[in-house]
Amino acid sequence: MSQTVPGIPQLLGAIQPDAVVAARYTLLAPIDEGGCGQVWRALQQDNPTLVAIKFPRPDLGADQRERFASELQILKHLPKHPHLVQLLDEGVFEGQPFLVMEYFPKTLSAWLNEHQAARRLPDLFTVYRLFAQICDAVGAAHRLAIPIIHRDINPRNIMLYEDPLQGLSAKVLDFGIGRIGKRLHTQTGECIGTPGYMSPEQLSGDAEHVGTSSDVFSLGVLAYVMLCLEHPLTGTDTHRKDVPGQIWDVIATATNPQQALRYNDARALRTAWLNSIEFVYNITSHELASAMTHATKERASLSQAGSDGVVAMQMEEQETEKIRQEVTKITAQPIEPAAVTVRSSSSPKLLWDVQRMRLWWKRFHDSA
Repeated sequence: MSQTVPGIPQLLGAIQPDAVVAARYTLLAPIDEGGCGQVWRALQQDNPTLVAIKFPRPDLGADQRERFASELQILKHLPKHPHLVQLLDEGVFEGQPFLVMEYFPKTLSAWLNEHQAARRLPDLFTVYRLFAQICDAVGAAHRLAIPIIHRDINPRNIMLYEDPLQGLSAKVLDFGIGRIGKRLHTQTGECIGTPGYMSPEQLSGDAEHVGTSSDVFSLGVLAYVMLCLEHPLTGTDTHRKDVPGQIWDVIATATNPQQALRYNDARALRTAWLNSIEFVYNITSHELASAMTHATKERASLSQAGSDGVVAMQMEEQETEKIRQEVTKITAQPIEPAAVTVRSSSSPKLLWDVQRMRLWWKRFHDSA
C-alpha cells in the first residue's frame, strides 16, 4: 500500500502513486501540499535518486496557476547556492506542468519538534550555523540585480541534510508565493504568508511595500523559534540564559515593526549575526567557521524522515493554528507603528521587545 499523508487529497487523473512521469520519474507518495501545489516524493529512473516533484493543485484558479508559473520563473532566476534547493527539471505530464527539485526528507520543523519532544534546547553553535546558512541563501536571492523575495520563510520551508564536511546543514525551498522585484500577484489588502512569521506590511496587506526587509522580519522570528523552541508571541517566559544579549539585539532589530529600522536584507542580517558571535566569543572569522562546523557532533536521524515528516507536518499545523487564531481578524488598514528604539540589552528574553510585538499584534486584532 502506498504511503499517503493524512489531510492531503489525491490529485485527479494520472497523477497517482506508481505513475511514471515523463518516462523518467516514478511517483511514490504525496508529501506536502501548499497554496499553489502538491509535492510528491519520486524516484528518478535513469539514476536511482529520490527527487521532489511539484504539481499545481487541480482546483487552482487563474491567479494561483499564475503563481505556480511564477515559482518556475523564480527557481530559474535563483543562483546556484549550496543552501538553496535546486531546480533539476521541468515538463508537462497529462496536461499538468511539473517542477522537479532536490529531495530532502527532514524539515527544520521536524528537527525542532524532536528537540521539543525530548525537552532539549538545540545546541547554540548548531543554531548559529544553520541560521547563518539560511540567511546566506535568502541573501543570495536578495542581492540579485532584481531581488527575489521569499515571503513565506518558516520552519516547514527549510530542509535539513547531512553535509559530509559541515555536518547538519540547511536548504531553503518553496518560493511558491515569492516575488521577483515589484511583480505583484497579490492584490492590495490580501494577506499572504504563514501566520506568526509574516511581517507587519504583509499582515496589513500592503503588497507594494513588501520587500527584502519583510523576509528579514520572518528570519528574525525564525531565529527566536530556533533558539527557544517557542514563538515570541505565544511562548512562555522561559529564559534561555546561554544566549548572549548581542544575539537578542540582532533579533530585535530584525523584527522591528518599522521597515526602515530593520536590516535591509538577509545578507546584512547574516553579517550582523556573525559579527555578534565573533565579538561575544572573541574569535576570528576562520575560528568561527571552524567552531560552527565542529562544535557539535549532533546528527539528525534522516533515515526515518518519511514518518518524521508526516508527524512534523501535523505538529506544525497544530502550532500554526494556535498562532493563526491570534491573527484571524487582521484587516487591510495599515496602523501607524509606535516609535521604537532598539536598545542594547543582556536580557535573555528581551521582554520589552516581546511585549512590544504582542502589543502591536493586539492593535491589529482589536481594530478588526
